[in-house]
Amino acid sequence: MYPSVWNTLSRLRQAREPLAWWKHYLGPGFDALRSFLVPCEGLAGKSYPCPDSGVRLTVRETGGRYVAFPTGDAAEDAEDRELTWNDVQAWQLNHEAWRMGVASALGLAPAPADGRPGEMELAGFCGQGRERKRVYLCHAVGGDASARVAADGTLTPDAGCVLFAERQAGAEKVLMARGIALVALAECLTLEGGGLTGGCGELCRTIRPDITNVELKNHLDRRLDTVGTRVSELELENTKLKQDLSQVLANLARQVEPEFFQWIFVILAAGSVNAAAQILGVPGSTFAGKLKEYMGRGGLYATLYSLVGIRNKGAGRKRIVRFNELFAEHQGKQGVAEPDVLRELLDGLEELNGANWKAMRKELIGIVKSEFPED
Repeated sequence: MYPSVWNTLSRLRQAREPLAWWKHYLGPGFDALRSFLVPCEGLAGKSYPCPDSGVRLTVRETGGRYVAFPTGDAAEDAEDRELTWNDVQAWQLNHEAWRMGVASALGLAPAPADGRPGEMELAGFCGQGRERKRVYLCHAVGGDASARVAADGTLTPDAGCVLFAERQAGAEKVLMARGIALVALAECLTLEGGGLTGGCGELCRTIRPDITNVELKNHLDRRLDTVGTRVSELELENTKLKQDLSQVLANLARQVEPEFFQWIFVILAAGSVNAAAQILGVPGSTFAGKLKEYMGRGGLYATLYSLVGIRNKGAGRKRIVRFNELFAEHQGKQGVAEPDVLRELLDGLEELNGANWKAMRKELIGIVKSEFPED
């Protein structure tokens, strides 16, 4: 196995130089790769390696004769050499033969040439996986170029794997994210005699694609749609709860004088009878006298009055046991100072939160309906 020769072929695949030049650069792999080189008819190469020192000599034609001589810093390192046409005739890599040779060594079904002279071409079709996949041969040289080509999905549609001269970490990460395997020719092919042997190792079976940006967006859209639906449902439920509670209060209000019903809630909000009288703009003695008259009716009037036994203060509740001398005696006689059904209703409303409101709603409606059925 000659790891360096694969990268050399990628770098020199457009070269047109004498066979001696190719042998110098391909090294021990030259004999196996000789069959993939073809002569360039009527074209002479421009470089020739010195057989003794390996110094690069420049080829020039003079009067039908070919001379190779050193230049630049190597001008004194080698002698001029006279060469024949056979020595200087240019050879180049037969791209089609090379592509088909790689495909054959890896057991790929043949594919017609796609006519693309760029850095990526279709090598063949692989049937190793669960479905027939395309295998591409990449000629990019260097990490940056390899990663750039690997990221361009238009160059490798329906790919199962991409063949690179050598393993490129950046390109491999890009391809793996797309569910495509990277196969390094330096690791899976061997040069023997006049050809290639090897196998891909079926790496495509172990590759699973990462979720793409589009798939991630679609997933989030679906989840957000679900959240949006649930929020809409909660809003509808909340609206229904408010409507039901409004109906309950309306039913209660119809069974007592509207004025008294209003006063009870003003007292709850203000915290005392005196404060409520000031808010309502009613003289304190007048307000107290009318309340006493209403309380004398008993029944629901007395029950509603018991609501003033609780008021909100910050996040908690504070009981008003004897907040007004006017009602102290009445509370004791009527026995309504302890929580009753409407106090339970108010307690329940204060306890409502995002976690329990659905269950609490049913309980509150049930309490009120059982005690105050509609006529």
